[in-house]
Amino acid sequence: MPLHYLCANKELDETTAFENLKPLIEKHPEALRHETANTFESGSLPIHIACLSKKSPEFCRVLIEAYPGSERIAVKQSEDVPDPDQVLDVEGALPLHYACGNGTAATVQYLYKLYPDAINHATTNGHYPIHAAIRRMSRRDNATDAVDIVQFLLDCDSKMASLEVAGQPLLIWACCEKYSDSNLNAALQVINLLYDACPESIRKEDRNGMMLLHQHCLRQMNEKMSMAILKLLLEKCPEAVRHACSKGILPIHIAASTSKPPEFCRVLIEAYPGSERKCNATGRLPLGYACMTNTVATVQYLYKCYPDAINHATTKGIYPIHEAMSTRESPITAVEIVKFLLVCDSKMASLEVVGLSLLYLACRQDYNDSSIQAGIQMIKVIYDAHPEAIEHRRISSDIQRYHQQVRAFINSQLVYSRQAKDHRQMTTPDHNGRLPLHTALQNNVRLGSIKLLVKGNPSAVRNVDISCAIPLHVACEHHDSPTVVQYLVELDTTTLGTVDSQVQVTIKVQNPTRKSRSKKVAAKKSSTATLAKKRITKIGYLDKANAKLKAAHDIRERDYAAEIKRLDDKEEELLVRLSKLEEQKEKVATEHGETEDVSDDDLIEINAGGKIIAAKRGTLCLLKGTRLEALFSGRWDKKLQRDSSGRIFLDVNGDCFQAIVDYLNELAISSDEDPPDYPTVGGENRLILHDHLQLFGLPSSTLMSESNIIKDMSQAESIEHWLQEDGSAGTMKLLYRSSREGLSPEAFHDKCDDNNSGDNVRTLVIIETKEGGILGGYSNTPWDCFNGNYIGADKAFLFALSGFNIPAPCKMKLKDKDDVEAIMNDGDHGPVFGGGHDLCVEGSRVYLDVGHTYEIGPTGEFNCNENYEINEMEVFQVSDPGKQKQLSPCSEKKATLVDRFTREVNVAINQKWLTLQELEEEVFSLEESFKDEITFIDSFVSRDTSGVVMLNVSGTMMATERAVLMFAEDSVLAQQFDDTKWTEQGCKDMRVKDWEPDDVMKWMKKITDIPNNVAQLFIENEITGSELIALDKEGLKMLGVKRVGTICLLFDEISALKKSSSEDMVTLIEHSPYCFGKILDYLRMKYLHSIDLIDNEPALPTVCDDQKKRFAKVVKYYFPGESSSFVLG
Repeated sequence: MPLHYLCANKELDETTAFENLKPLIEKHPEALRHETANTFESGSLPIHIACLSKKSPEFCRVLIEAYPGSERIAVKQSEDVPDPDQVLDVEGALPLHYACGNGTAATVQYLYKLYPDAINHATTNGHYPIHAAIRRMSRRDNATDAVDIVQFLLDCDSKMASLEVAGQPLLIWACCEKYSDSNLNAALQVINLLYDACPESIRKEDRNGMMLLHQHCLRQMNEKMSMAILKLLLEKCPEAVRHACSKGILPIHIAASTSKPPEFCRVLIEAYPGSERKCNATGRLPLGYACMTNTVATVQYLYKCYPDAINHATTKGIYPIHEAMSTRESPITAVEIVKFLLVCDSKMASLEVVGLSLLYLACRQDYNDSSIQAGIQMIKVIYDAHPEAIEHRRISSDIQRYHQQVRAFINSQLVYSRQAKDHRQMTTPDHNGRLPLHTALQNNVRLGSIKLLVKGNPSAVRNVDISCAIPLHVACEHHDSPTVVQYLVELDTTTLGTVDSQVQVTIKVQNPTRKSRSKKVAAKKSSTATLAKKRITKIGYLDKANAKLKAAHDIRERDYAAEIKRLDDKEEELLVRLSKLEEQKEKVATEHGETEDVSDDDLIEINAGGKIIAAKRGTLCLLKGTRLEALFSGRWDKKLQRDSSGRIFLDVNGDCFQAIVDYLNELAISSDEDPPDYPTVGGENRLILHDHLQLFGLPSSTLMSESNIIKDMSQAESIEHWLQEDGSAGTMKLLYRSSREGLSPEAFHDKCDDNNSGDNVRTLVIIETKEGGILGGYSNTPWDCFNGNYIGADKAFLFALSGFNIPAPCKMKLKDKDDVEAIMNDGDHGPVFGGGHDLCVEGSRVYLDVGHTYEIGPTGEFNCNENYEINEMEVFQVSDPGKQKQLSPCSEKKATLVDRFTREVNVAINQKWLTLQELEEEVFSLEESFKDEITFIDSFVSRDTSGVVMLNVSGTMMATERAVLMFAEDSVLAQQFDDTKWTEQGCKDMRVKDWEPDDVMKWMKKITDIPNNVAQLFIENEITGSELIALDKEGLKMLGVKRVGTICLLFDEISALKKSSSEDMVTLIEHSPYCFGKILDYLRMKYLHSIDLIDNEPALPTVCDDQKKRFAKVVKYYFPGESSSFVLG
C-alpha cells in the first residue's frame, strides 16, 4: 500500500516524510495492519519497513501510536523476497531486529524502551536483535551506528554476548563478516566489545572441534581486514593456533587450503613455530593443502619453511604434487605449482598412487575447452620430468578416454617411446651417419622424448655423424629449448670440447624471447693428439683370461660356502629356540603340573559359573596352541582355581562354555571333509560367546557377534575367506547400522569416512533387502564425502550371500585391479561401487547394474539396473591384518632369494630359505603363545578356592569370583560381599582334605562316646584330613579299632563329614535368575576386560522385551541412583 512505500522511501527528508505520513494514516488507518505479500519483506507491517529504512524514532512513534502494540508483532513469513540484500532472517523478526540491522542507535533505544523483552526475542532461525546489528554492519554506510547499537544492547543485558545460533557464538559471526576497509575500525571495536562481555566464547568449539580462529581462517574477506582480525584473535587467544579440531586440522591447515596469502600463513607459523610440519589426521601437511587450492606464492613460502614437505605423503599415499594436479579452480596456477615442485625435486614426477603414475592421472583429467591448454601444459611438464611413465600400459590402453588434444600429444610421444625400445633402430645410423637421437634433436623434439632416446642408446650422446657432429652440436644448432642443451651437457660435460669436421665447437645460448637461431662460435683446436697402437700377443691374452677364470671360480666357491653357512646358522638358531621352549614348558609342568599320569582319557570336571561340565582332557586340548589347550594340558593343574569339591573353577557363562565343549566333542568325531558348525548360542548371548572364544584363544567371527544381518556361520566364513584371498582379512568393528544411525548419505559418511585417525581405511558394506537378499562390497580405499571423485581400490570386490536366485554365495572381483573407478566418493550417496554404478546406495534403495567395473553377476537380477528397498545396512571397519598379532622379525621382511648360482642350486637354496622363514614364524608364534599362556593362567585361574562364591538365585545355582561381584564399588553387591560381611557369612576356612592331624583331633574331641584309646590311635598314626575321609569300616579295623559299636559310630561320623565337606556355602539371591544372570555376565566381562583378557569393551546386556522392565528394576536395586547407568547405559 502507499503507506508501505512511504516507509520504505529513504530519499525523502524527515519533514516531507512526516507531512505525507499523517494524511495516509488518517485517510486509511487499516494500512497500518496490512502485511506485505511479495514486496519489501513478505509479511511485514509499515513499522517493520520503517525500521529497516532508517526512519527516526519520531516517525516510528507515530506508527506505533496509530497501531498500539505493533512493536511486539513479528514478521510471519519470508517467502518470495525479491531483494535478498534486504532480508534479516525475516521470519519471526520484530521491529527491533530491523532497527538493529539498519537503523540508528536512537531508534533502537526508543523501541527497547517500549518493549524491553524484544532483545530476548529470536527469529525462527534463532537470530536475536544483536545478531542483526552484527550481520548487517558490513552493509552499512556508517558502521559506527552498529558499534553504538551493540554497546547499548550489551549494556542492557551483557548475557547477549553468550548467545549462540546453530552452536556458533556471536563472536564468530562478528569475525566472519565480509567488511570493507571503511568498516575495519568499527568491526574491531565490535569484536572487542563482544570479547570483553564473553571472553570464553573465543575458545568455544563447534561440533567439529573448530575454534573461532579456525572459523576465521575458513572465511574469505579482504586481506587487510583478514589480517587485522587474525592478529586480534591471536592476541586474545594465542593457544587457539595450536588447537587441532576433530580431524586433526590446525588453523595453518585451513589457511593454506583457503587461498590465504603468504603473510597470513607467516603470522600463524610465527605464532606456532613448527606448525608447517604438522599433519592432520590423514597425514596432510599445510603444503599439501596449499598445493590444492592456494597460490604459487603461498606454496613457495611453505616450501621454504619446510622443504621436505614435498616428499611427505598422506595416509592414502597422496603427495603435494598430486594435490596440485587435482585442483580445478585455477588450471594455470596448478601448472605453475607443479612446475615449481618439479624444479625443487624432479623425482616427484615418478611418484605413483595405487599404481597410477602422475602422467596417467594428468591425462585422465576431465578437461573442457577452457582448461585443455593448461592441461596440455601440465602433461608436457610431467612428461619432460619423467618420460618413462609413457611406457606404462595404462597410458596407451586408456588413450581413447583422453581429450582429443591429449590423445594427439601422447600418440606423438609414443612414437619415440617405441623407437627407444628398438635396439636395432636406435643403434643403426642413416645415410648421413645420424642416429635417431640426432634426428630428434634436429626436429626440435620435447625433452621427455629426448630422455627416452638416450635411455634406449646411452652411447648415442658421443656418436658422430659423417660431419663428425655429436648430438650436442645438433641441439645447439637446431633445438629451441635450453633445457635440452643443459640436459645433454649434464650427461657428459666432456662433449663441450668436441669438434666437428670443420674443427668447430658449437655452443648455443637460448634466450626465451629469441626468434632466430644463434650462430656458430668457432674455436681452433690448439693441438691434435695421436694414438700409437701397442702390439699384444695372443698368449698374453690367454694368461690374463686364465687368471680371471681362477679368481672368479674362487669367488664363487667362497660365496656358495658363505650362503650354506648362513642357512646352517639359521637352522641351528631355530632348533635352539625350539629346544629352549620345550625346556621352559617342562619346567612349568614340574613346578605347577602333574608330571605323571597325565592322559588324554582323564575325566575333567569343570565348574563353569555354577554349571557342572565334564569332558575328557584330550577333547579339551584338541585345538593346539590355544589358551584352552594350555589350561587343560596338565602343565598348570596344581595352580588352577578349584571349588570346594575339587572341580576346576572357571568364572564364565556356563551356556557359552557348554557351547564350546559341544563343538569340541563334535570336532573329535568329525572328518576334515565334514567339519562341525562353529559354536553358537541364542541371540542374546552372541557377544558374550564371542568374548569367550577370544578369552580361550579360539577363532571367532566378529560378524557373527555384531551383525544383525549375518546370522549363519557359513556366510561369515564366506566373507572372511574372500577377504583372506587378497590378504585383507582382519578383525571387524561395526561402524554404522542404518536402523541405528539412519539410512542417509550424511549418516553413512559421518560414521564411515576416514576423517579421524586414519583407521577407517578398509570397510565392508553389508546390505539386506526387504526381499531377504544379502549383498555388499569391500573396499581397501577409504570413503571421503568431500572427495567427489572416483578412486581406485585394488582389492575391492562385490558379493552376494543369498537371494537374487543365486545358487550359492558369489564374489564379483574387479575386472582390472588397476581400475581407478573402483568406488566413488559422493556426499549425496551412500556407498557407490564401480564406474557404471555397479552397486549404488541412493536414499533407501540399492541399485544394481554389475558388469561395468566388476565381474558380471551370476543372475540377471545383478546386471539389468534393478533396484531393491533396503531393510538393513551395516558397515564394518576391517582392521589392518598386520595389526592383528605380533609378527616375527622376519615376517615383514621376505627371505632374500639368490639368483647368482646355477638354476638348480638357486632353486634348492631358495626353497630352504623359504622353509626356514616359515619355521621361524611358527617358532615365534609358539614363543609368543607360551608367554601369553603364562599371563593368561596367572590372570584368570590362579586364585584360591576361598574366592569362589556359590549363589542360589531363586533355585538356580550360579558361581563366580568375589572380585567380580565387587567390581562395581558403589553397588549393593560390592557392599554385600565386602571382607567383613563375607566373613560373617561363614565362609569355610579350610577344606577337610586339607586338614592336618591336629585338625583331625579337634574334630574327634567334638564326638561324644569315643574312647580315649581310639583317639590315641589317630594321634599315633598322624591321620590327616584326606586320610580321614578315605577310611571305611575295614580301614578302621586295620587302624586298630576293635569294638563293633565304635567302628559303626566313627563310620557314621566320617560319612556325615564327607557330605558336609562336599556342600558349598551358598548365598541366597531372591531375584529372577534371568535378570541376575545378565548382570553377572556383564560384570564378568567387565572384569576380564579390566585385566586385559578380552580386547573390546563389553557391550551392555541384551535383554528380551518381556524382561526389560523387570531387568531395569533388578539393576536399580543393586545399582541405585545414577550408578544404574553402569549396566543400563
